[in-house]
Amino acid sequence: MCQHRSIETLQVGEREWNFGVVRRLPIEASRGHPSLASLLERAPYAALYGRIQVRVHLNPVIERERFAQLIGHALNPAGCTHTLLSDSAMEQLREASRGVPRQAGRILRNAMRLAVPKGLNHFPDDLLQRAIEEVR
Repeated sequence: MCQHRSIETLQVGEREWNFGVVRRLPIEASRGHPSLASLLERAPYAALYGRIQVRVHLNPVIERERFAQLIGHALNPAGCTHTLLSDSAMEQLREASRGVPRQAGRILRNAMRLAVPKGLNHFPDDLLQRAIEEVR
């Protein structure tokens, strides 16, 4: 996977790439790397850019209900069967993350790190606010 490589590494190795071997590279390389995605759009990388089969850009989830569903959906596989966030905390999370799932995940991970030593099974508003401040 290329997502952990720097852009410079890709630029140096472009002459050595065997495009038959790295067919799925662009899909994995551009995930989460806007600067790499814009680099691949340039003329020297036209052949590589042409091999991208799927382009996905996730927009922020602005609507309250959809954001709450997104957070609930993300917590279910982790084994969370109860509500961790009050409605006010969910709104706080949505506003702080601007609806960006990756940013919401960072805040929630930080909140979990703060809640576990206290033995909490939910995130009070003040704890979530502290997690938000630490992420910024």
